[in-house]
Amino acid sequence: MRRREWLLLPTASLLWGDERQQLTDWLGELAARLSEDDPEEFLDAFDKQLRGRIDSNVRGMLQGWEAASTVDILSISGEGDRRTLELDWFLRLTPRSLVGAAHERRTPLTMVLRRAGKGWRAVALTPIDFFSPPKPSAQ
Repeated sequence: MRRREWLLLPTASLLWGDERQQLTDWLGELAARLSEDDPEEFLDAFDKQLRGRIDSNVRGMLQGWEAASTVDILSISGEGDRRTLELDWFLRLTPRSLVGAAHERRTPLTMVLRRAGKGWRAVALTPIDFFSPPKPSAQ
């Protein structure tokens, strides 16, 4: 490795650390929007096409359930204005009616982000049904 490349390594790691922190903060805000029962703000983090695919699931979930969640980044890949995040997302749903049991999900998610201005917007999510209401048999 050349001297010039060695000199750039600390800068690159600072930028990567900065970006990881930005993504961690962005995901924390996203999880908080679910907990605050704010589907509009939650859905604003997704591009128009993806929002259209998850809108009714998110609204249906929050209509009948209170959500609490945590999310951890397992890995980040990509370059330019796109990133692919592998996430460990834990979601606990408590029925608003106070009748029935809580429902918990812990699923590895893959989320693809595109830079949007100074922030990020989700353009793909797998599995797509993670933010859907629990099935009646799960209640």
